[in-house]
Amino acid sequence: MKCSWSTSELNLQLDDQVSDDLIMHLNGCNPFCNGENITALRTHIDRGDAFSIYPSASNLFICDEQFIQSCTHPVALFKYYEKKIGNGKIPITIGKRDDILDIEPVTYSDDLGHTYQELLDTVILDVGSLKKAAVTTPPDIFYYLSNHNGNSNPFCRFLSEFLSLMAISDRVIASDENLNKFEFQIFTKDNVKKFRFTWQDVESMNNNFWYSCYKWITSDGQKSVDAKLKRNIVREAIAKHYSEDSVKSFDEESKSELIQIFDNILRLIVSGRTTEYFETQKTLKAEYIDIYSKNFESFSNVVNAILALIVALVAGMYGVLFAQGEVFDVFSPNKSVGILLILMLVAEIFVLISSIAKFISHNSYIKKLRKINSDKLMISDEDQEYLKNNRTGLVTFVYITLTVIIALTIGGICWFMRS
Repeated sequence: MKCSWSTSELNLQLDDQVSDDLIMHLNGCNPFCNGENITALRTHIDRGDAFSIYPSASNLFICDEQFIQSCTHPVALFKYYEKKIGNGKIPITIGKRDDILDIEPVTYSDDLGHTYQELLDTVILDVGSLKKAAVTTPPDIFYYLSNHNGNSNPFCRFLSEFLSLMAISDRVIASDENLNKFEFQIFTKDNVKKFRFTWQDVESMNNNFWYSCYKWITSDGQKSVDAKLKRNIVREAIAKHYSEDSVKSFDEESKSELIQIFDNILRLIVSGRTTEYFETQKTLKAEYIDIYSKNFESFSNVVNAILALIVALVAGMYGVLFAQGEVFDVFSPNKSVGILLILMLVAEIFVLISSIAKFISHNSYIKKLRKINSDKLMISDEDQEYLKNNRTGLVTFVYITLTVIIALTIGGICWFMRS
C-alpha cells in the first residue's frame, strides 16, 4: 500500500486484494466517487490506479503514521482528527485477513473518550489557536495504531505520548510562534516541574512512559478512586522521582517499578482515608444534631412569638376596655380597639420579617456547609442528603399561620376603625 498526504487529501494506491467492506468505506471517504459503485472502484484498484480520498470526516484511521509525519504543528493535526470519533462512530483501521486488506475495529470505548475529556478540561492549554474542544481523540487509539499488525509506528507512538502528557500536565505552553516547541508544566507544592519537547520528537517520546502513567490513571483497577485523584498521585510521584533524563531512559523493565510507586502512594492514601471516613461520619452526625436543634429552636421561637402576640392582644383588650368599664360590642366601631390592632399588626409584621430572615440565614448556612464539606472534606452529595431543606412543612405552617393572623388583624382594623 502506497500513500502520501496533501493537507487532508490522501493519495492512495493499493497493491493487495481489497475486501468489499473496505472498498465501501474508501468510497464513502471520497465525495468525488460517491456516484461510483463498488465494482467500478474495485476495477480502479485492481488496475493499480492511484486515487484520492478525504478520510477526515470518516471513522477510518488510515495511513496515520504518514499523516502525523506530514503535520508541521498540532493545530492542523487535531483539526483532522476532531470528528473521527464520537456520535456512535466505532473507529476502524485497515488489517489483513487471508492476504486480503480488510477493515477491523480499533480497541476503543466511549468511556475512554469521556475520561480523557474530563482530565483535559482542567488543563491550561496555551498552544496558539488550539482549543481543547478540538482534542477529541484519546491516546489509547494512537497507542493501538503504534503497534498495529506488529509494525512499529514511531509517529503514532509520539502522538500517544504527547496526548498522554497533555492530560497529566497542569499547563501546556507552546514556546514559539511556529508551535514546534512545547513546555509541559506540572504544579507541585514546592515548585513547577517542567518537561520540554519538540514537535515530532520521536526519539525522546518513544518509550511509552507517559502513556503508562496515563493508562494507570484511567485503568479499572481502582474503580472507586476518582481519575483526577490518581492523576494528582502521578504528578506528585513524577515531580519527586523523575527528571527529563530519567523519563528518556525509561524502558519496559522500569514500567513495573513505576506502577508500583503509584500503587503504593494510592494504598497509603486509601488507608488514611479509611480513618478519615469514620471521622467524617462523626462530623456529619454532629452537624445533623446541630441543625435539627436549630430547626426546633427556630420553630419554637416563632410559635412563642405568636402565642405572645395573642396574650398581648388579650391583655390589651382587657386594659383598654374591661378595666375602664367599657362594654365591648364586636359589631360597633371602636377606635381604641382599632389602635390596639394596629400595634398588633406592627408586631406581627416584625415577627414575619424576623422568621423570613432566620429562614434565609439558615439556607445560607446550609449552602456554605455543603460547599465546605464537598471542597475541603470531599464528602459526597449523597452523604449530605440530610442537609437539604427538610423543614418545608414547618415553614409553610408558620407562614400560613402568620398570614392568617395578619389578614384577620387587618380585617379587624378596617372593621373597628370605620366611621
